[in-house]
Amino acid sequence: MAGRPHTRIVQVFLGFLLLWGTRFLSYADWNYDVMGRLSYGVYGLLVVWTACMARRMPAGKPLAWLAVALLLGMLPCAVCKPFVSGESPLSERAALVEAPAFLVFFLFYAYRMRPRQIMDVFTVLGLFILAVQVVQVLFPDSAVFGTYTDADYTKNVTGLAEVRNGLYRFRLESYMITLLCLFYYWNRLLVRPDGKTILLFAAFAISVYLYLTRQLMGVAFAAIMVSGFFTRNRRARLVSYVLAAAFLFLLLRYFDVLFSDMAADTQKDMSENNIRLSALAFYWLRIVESPLSLLFGNGHVAELDVWQESFRFYPSDIGIVGEWYFYGACWVLLYLLTLVLLGRYRRYIPLYIKLFVLATGLSAVMIFPYRGGYEFVVWATMLYIVSYSIRRKAPRPVRRRVPGPLPQEGETLQSA
Repeated sequence: MAGRPHTRIVQVFLGFLLLWGTRFLSYADWNYDVMGRLSYGVYGLLVVWTACMARRMPAGKPLAWLAVALLLGMLPCAVCKPFVSGESPLSERAALVEAPAFLVFFLFYAYRMRPRQIMDVFTVLGLFILAVQVVQVLFPDSAVFGTYTDADYTKNVTGLAEVRNGLYRFRLESYMITLLCLFYYWNRLLVRPDGKTILLFAAFAISVYLYLTRQLMGVAFAAIMVSGFFTRNRRARLVSYVLAAAFLFLLLRYFDVLFSDMAADTQKDMSENNIRLSALAFYWLRIVESPLSLLFGNGHVAELDVWQESFRFYPSDIGIVGEWYFYGACWVLLYLLTLVLLGRYRRYIPLYIKLFVLATGLSAVMIFPYRGGYEFVVWATMLYIVSYSIRRKAPRPVRRRVPGPLPQEGETLQSA
């Protein structure tokens, strides 16, 4: 991660913030009570640091208002909670403490960070995630990341983790990092297909597969297949079609090896889909109970643990509707407004960002793009790269000098 000393500090902090948001890749011995208290210090440091650097930020930061709106977007839920459920606003502090993660948008501007410097951090972290995945697949008895917790063992589960396609499915909460890296190196592959880029793209494709999550693999594959339609560069478009065809051929050629058991599991998981539909109907009824819950959400009410443990009704499994239940229509509308703005500025946005937004949008029905922790950091990073690109590429209005009044008869130009 080459760069000037002050940019390296930001890069190190970014890597730490991403790891912290993933609970250090869902570390088995993560102490939620202790680390939850330390989170106030971590995110408080980000607030203070950003405030101290405010003078260094340039004027005219596209989408800065959207980053602020996302920063404050969950606050109305806490304010209205006493009127919706009769519970204290302080019961939302565990969710709200992570909201300052959106401030990395402004920290990047304060240090004039370039997208490549930021993606270097994601690349290093993404390769570390891949290394963890490979080691844990080869030596599952030594796994300490993404394994079943004590709470999971109360749900009649056995073993270290769920098994899919003959492999343990370790639940590392880091797939947004891998997905962004995958599209970044696909974008570079279309522009300059050298050996290093090919290896890195293949590495992140393997990492996506090792998550063993059907939705994730499906949206990644779909985005890559249609990537040629999102670039105006004819050469890149042609290369995308050729590489996508080769990628499709390899997947079909080795489909039985890679996906046969997962395809069979899909037939068996119809009951899980039925649970999702039941959960959607259940939470929708609570969304529309009152105008306040409709607009600003219900938050994390005391009964939520009972609904999740007894009925397996998890808001996180129903994507947009789950976020609507927590934070209301205003929070969901912020996401939809983001998509509209990105569509408006699409000609200035890098291809990998377009593919990332497309993939996360396709999966938003089941997996909302940002629900907390590291996902806030990833989404704020995406907004910064978009803002950076708009600022560099968008034409600026020409300031025309307004001529003054013509000199009157008898006056000179100097006196006028």
